Amino acid sequence: MNKWTKAGVVLALSCVAFSSCSDIFTTSTASALERDSPGVSSSASVSDLMDIANSNTGANPEVAKEILDILADKKPSDLTSLSIEDKTAILNLAGTAAIPTGTITALAQDITEEGADSNALVEEAIGRFDSSVNLTAIEVLLSDPETLESASEESLVFASAAVLADVANEVGANVVMEIMADPSLMQDSDLSQDQKDQINLVINVLDVIDSRPAEDGQTSLGDFTLTDLLRGNKT
Repeated sequence: MNKWTKAGVVLALSCVAFSSCSDIFTTSTASALERDSPGVSSSASVSDLMDIANSNTGANPEVAKEILDILADKKPSDLTSLSIEDKTAILNLAGTAAIPTGTITALAQDITEEGADSNALVEEAIGRFDSSVNLTAIEVLLSDPETLESASEESLVFASAAVLADVANEVGANVVMEIMADPSLMQDSDLSQDQKDQINLVINVLDVIDSRPAEDGQTSLGDFTLTDLLRGNKT
């Protein structure tokens, strides 16, 4: 993919713009949203949750966070059996819920400044992510071969960055980014097995992205390549 030049893509980088959608909620779900916005019923079905995720309402960070909380309790097979469009919508919820608006665009601007410390800027950006977001559903899909094969690069990158931020919140962004730059460091690290599993998940996502045809290009914002969010500290 060539560098993005359309203004709409900036919205996507700030956490993904959703198309409008009418009459897609069940009566009970829609009524609950109207009364207690951004509340989402914990008993909502996967289908109802997908309707919300694919609507303008899904672009609300609090709604996205609630949907991910509820999806965490669904069976993995309920998620992996979804269409690639719905799987991508779930991945996009991670960016919407975890990445503060403007964080990526600000990083893309700052990192191109003369003398900028790219490692420190990426670590600072990762540190701004909301690490309280439930990423269970995201990790299920990042382990799903169809999702890895068909989801867009930007959706995979932002979802993976949220996973790294979750680990960074516990051990520090510097530790995570050093390991991403040199995965062999993980063996002698003090990371828990769960944390190692999360990082290995992201390493695999990067491998999949890197294996895509060269003509697909790499997604960039200005001179900033999005996968640099995941590649770790540069020497």
